[in-house]
Amino acid sequence: MKINTIITILIIIINLCLHNLESFSQGFELNRTVNWRFGHAAGLNFDKNNNYQASVFTGSHGITYEGNSCMSDTDGNLLLYCNGDTLWNALHQPMLNGAGLLCDKNTKVSSQIIPRPGSITQYFVFVNGCVADQCINGLRYSVVDMALDNGKGAVVPGQKNMLVIPNAYQGMAITKHGNGIDYWLAYTKYFPSPQNQTKVVMIPISNIGPDTTNIIETIAEGNASGRFSPNGQIFTRGGGEFYLFNNFTGQLSNKIRPQNDSIGPGSNYFIYGFEFSPNNRFLYTNLVSTIGLDCIQQFDLAVFDSIAISNSIFSFQIYTGPPVLMGMGHMQLAPDGKIYIAKTGGFTDTIHIIHQPNILGAGCNFEFNALALQRPCNFSMPIYPDYYFNNIITAQTNMTATESVINIYPNPADEYLTVNHKYTDNRNYMLYDFRGQLVLGFKGNQLIQTINTSQVPNGIYFLQICSNSKSISKKIIINH
Repeated sequence: MKINTIITILIIIINLCLHNLESFSQGFELNRTVNWRFGHAAGLNFDKNNNYQASVFTGSHGITYEGNSCMSDTDGNLLLYCNGDTLWNALHQPMLNGAGLLCDKNTKVSSQIIPRPGSITQYFVFVNGCVADQCINGLRYSVVDMALDNGKGAVVPGQKNMLVIPNAYQGMAITKHGNGIDYWLAYTKYFPSPQNQTKVVMIPISNIGPDTTNIIETIAEGNASGRFSPNGQIFTRGGGEFYLFNNFTGQLSNKIRPQNDSIGPGSNYFIYGFEFSPNNRFLYTNLVSTIGLDCIQQFDLAVFDSIAISNSIFSFQIYTGPPVLMGMGHMQLAPDGKIYIAKTGGFTDTIHIIHQPNILGAGCNFEFNALALQRPCNFSMPIYPDYYFNNIITAQTNMTATESVINIYPNPADEYLTVNHKYTDNRNYMLYDFRGQLVLGFKGNQLIQTINTSQVPNGIYFLQICSNSKSISKKIIINH
């Protein structure tokens, strides 16, 4: 056997091992998102042993009006949750030293929890510092150690409500650093005289905490909360303004603001909740109106261009009813690959669901009043960093057994990959690398579809094949 062939085989084996490790790691990390506590003692649990199927939980404590945070361990055991002013442990009791956080319950994203890099017991808890919608206390954080209080966890003495930056606005978003260990926290900050400017600040977070000496600033307009795509490559402010994000340097670039003409002028809509699909291609927003006409919109980000995104906007499920009080609040991806949407107002106790957010248009399957909670949820959803959900593979594909018989060969592939199936409807073919980055994509309607892989580097990839209502993924190896 030639030495080059041996080396190639070894490279493939190593890549397979690395991919499997990463897949296992993502599965374990996804378990951190399986316990949701929010609203007026509302809750959901996602069964990690049954394709993360959702069930209603009613035993939590605390009240949250808007976005809050929850954290479980990698085995799916609840550790703690936060409604802005109080941390609660897994027994639904106030955590030791966990009361008196400097934020109130009525804050758009009151808190975020992330594991402390390099630690197996400690977590950083960030709060917005808002009181009556004014973030007078700035962005602050506390350190929780789950080894304290006999394993129930406690805020470490002397490491509570530590100031990160003053003059902060509501809303924060977190994604993983390009090194796969640290984090970036995005925040909107007002810089007073003589600058008199609003800026998006990207704060690097390592095992020693937030690094305020190396903040990356970008001039912005207005007070808008943000969100990162699951792969960390796109950042949106308010669901209507988009940037490319470099998760190594923290730099935002290529700002675009699509023209949204799909709703009538003068309708007085505003975007409240917004969320990305697991495949990073779509952004969903809910538009709320003071006259009671609410709708969901889908933005296709496959081509990062203002005109292309403007032309892609799809609006559906207009709701007519009492103004705002029966509308929509936060949106959040779940470990089952679906997007859950809070139903606002009074003592409403149901939530809406987008069942297949990776699918274009109406095929995403939005369901109004999809799930009864038995407790009110208000505008609230637990807000998780979306990197947990990057290209997650779930059992929600709606292809039948016959439809899913798709022959892909050769695998491993060299210069060409052939896809053989029984359907000629127009399909999207998207090839992702193991980091979730799109390598190539195109549309085709042939029974036997050929894909040129001659310029694709050796490695492991996922080929996603989608029609307007169906989707399936296959693992591909490229070996030249």
